[in-house]
This record gives sequence, structure tokens and C-alpha cells, in this order.
Amino acid sequence: MALTFNVAPDSIADTAQQSDVAGWDSIGHANLVFGLEEEFEVHLSDDVMPTLRSFPVIVAHFQQQLS
Repeated sequence: MALTFNVAPDSIADTAQQSDVAGWDSIGHANLVFGLEEEFEVHLSDDVMPTLRSFPVIVAHFQQQLS
């Protein structure tokens, strides 16, 4: 997330929501999804992409996906 939104990693709270992060608009969300897919070498389905609107949801999704 920090790389996508060009911010310091510690500036993103563990509870961060889309509205908390500058630049996390529709284009920012697409860039985040593409970055996550590349970083974790996965494909996120069209039904999952719109649900990834907060840091906790993203973490939970990948913990489940990668375990």
C-alpha cells in the first residue's frame, strides 16, 4: 500500500480505510489491486477486488488465501 500511494509505511494505520488514505480513489484502488497481484503472485477475482477497501480486509484476505 505504501508504495502504491507513495507514503511512508508507518503512515498507514492497521485500521486504515479507503477514505483514510490520500489517493485511494478508483484509479488508486485499481493500482493497489494490480500491485497486490504482482507482489503476491496471485490473481484476484472480479468479485474480490471491490471488497478490498480497508487494510484489515486486505490482510485477512491474503492471510486466508496464502495459508
